[in-house]
This record gives sequence, C-alpha cells and structure tokens, in this order.
Amino acid sequence: METIVYFSRNNKKSPFEVSIKLNGEIAYIDCNCELGLERKICRHKINAIRADRQKSHSSTSDHAIARLKILFGTTSTLRQHLEEQWQQLREFASANPNDEAAISQKRKALGEAFSNGFSNETSFIDREAHGFNESGEIKNMSQSIRDTLVEACDNGEVIRIVYHGGSQPGTVRDISIITVCGLDVRARDLAVGTTKNFNLAKIELADPSTTAPQYNPNHPPDVELTGTIREVFDEMAGVLKSLGWHVEISDDAISLCRYFKNGRPRKASDIKLCYSEYVTDAFVDADGIFNEEKRRSARPYRLTSRSDASAKTFKKISSAVSGFLLQAHAQAPAKLTSTQNGIL
Repeated sequence: METIVYFSRNNKKSPFEVSIKLNGEIAYIDCNCELGLERKICRHKINAIRADRQKSHSSTSDHAIARLKILFGTTSTLRQHLEEQWQQLREFASANPNDEAAISQKRKALGEAFSNGFSNETSFIDREAHGFNESGEIKNMSQSIRDTLVEACDNGEVIRIVYHGGSQPGTVRDISIITVCGLDVRARDLAVGTTKNFNLAKIELADPSTTAPQYNPNHPPDVELTGTIREVFDEMAGVLKSLGWHVEISDDAISLCRYFKNGRPRKASDIKLCYSEYVTDAFVDADGIFNEEKRRSARPYRLTSRSDASAKTFKKISSAVSGFLLQAHAQAPAKLTSTQNGIL
C-alpha cells in the first residue's frame, strides 16, 4: 500500500499531517488535526486533495505534490466528489448558520467518505498533460527532453524549442537554459532578452525541418474582448460544433463535451469556462466554527479541462477565451479544415 504525506500549514505552529494511503484505486485520507481526528472534513484534507503547494508546509516534498496532482486532478472521481459536496456544504452553512449540529453531521459524512476509503478513478489524460507516469516520475519523452536541456545548460549552449504555451503557443524560441528543476525550466528568451519560466511538459525540441513559426517579440497584443460569455461565443458555436463538440452556452458559462456512439452527448464536460463575479472563502476558526467570507474575485474566469489536472483562472475574458479555444482545438474530436482554423 502506497502512503503519501502532505503537511498542511498551521500558522506558526507545527504543521498538520494528512496521510493518503492507496490500495489500488481506493484512497484512505486522514488528518491529525482536531476535526480530522473526529473523521470530519477539514481544510487540511482539502489542501492535500487539491495538491495546494501554497498552503502546504515546506516539509511537503515536491514528489508528494506531483503524485497528488496526478491522483486527484479535476477529472478524478474523488476530486469531483469533494468539490461538489464541499460546495453544497458551504451553501448549506451559509443558509443555515445556526444549525451547527447539521453542519457538523455533514462535515463528518464527507470526512468519513475519505477516511473509510473512496474509490478514485484517475483520468489518464491528466497524467499525460503533466508529463508524469503513474509513479509520479517524469515520462520517458519528457525525460529525454529534460536531459537535452540539462546538457545545454551545462555546456552554455543556445537551444531551439517549440513552446506550446505562453502568449504565442506553437512558436519556435531560442533559449539559454539557466536551471532545470522537475518540470520547471528557467531560461533566457533571446528574442526579448528576458528570463522566463517554461513548463517542460509544453516543450518540444525544434529540429531543422520544423515548419512552426518563429516567436515574434513585436506581436501586437490581442484586442480586448467585452461582453458576457454568451455574447463572445455565440458566433463561434458553429465552428466548435464542426470540431465534433456538443456545445452548451449560457451568459456565465460555456462547456464542451463529446458524444457517445449513439449520438447522445456525454454529461461530463471535457472543457468548461465559467464566470463568477464573487468568490467565497470558507475557513474554520480556532474554536472550530465554520465561517465564510464573500469577496469580489480578482480572476473571475475559471477554465477546467481534461488535459489539465488543475483549473486555470483569468483576470480578463480575452485571456480566458484564448485558453479555452486552445484546449478546444487541441482536444477536438474532429479535425478543423484550413478555413475553419482561420476563424478560430
């Protein structure tokens, strides 16, 4: 049985320990905080399931974070159950702040679901997108690229890559490697003369015959979009459907999903972009009382995708739309024609 330990920050006190024990697809999750000892859901378990590095103690290893991201990505059944039930619990607590007994019971029901063992199905796509295999190790292809980058760093060589991320994904860049740590590559981008961070999983070594366009440091900024999600995407719906997607659009959300062989759309979204003007922060105070604080979101656009274990958030709708269309194209069930490709 594999055991992963996540240490959750506890202000200046000793961190709380969340243990995740894996027996095949069954995950047993416990925490040694007060709520955890009562087998209730706690913020430390949530931090661990979300693989939240920012809220972890420094004693949490990078390998543990990598494994948790693989196991409990946004498309895993355990993560989906947590987010759905936690949202319902917060809504119930907000509507019934004085019903502490019912809130406590719901906390325990959700906590016990993980303590007693929860059957977790992990999406293969999540693991692939993060460049790791099932053991949390860098995959062979990424490892080969990593070795090449490390060698270039040691020798002070300039190396050409095709980077499938950033402001101009799919373009060729000439970079000088500074450090390579896990999936984080820090390098000087020679086209602009600045140091940037690159994701190893999005790097492709450029061979002499590559037809990818060169990165353009003078590329004009995208025109800022305005309007609701429905207003922005209404004209694009036809093209998205031609990619093989089932499309659902509302004022605050757009989702894409595949079809079953019988022609019926699947219920689970492959890609979803939604807008939430406000965000609610939930926490438990020193007395164990459940509290919530509502504030205006600084990054109200949230993008989830089967190819990413973690959701992405955006401040502007233009950036959110670009990220959404990139995923829609990359995961398309059907292929675009050159004319359609120009539209997107």
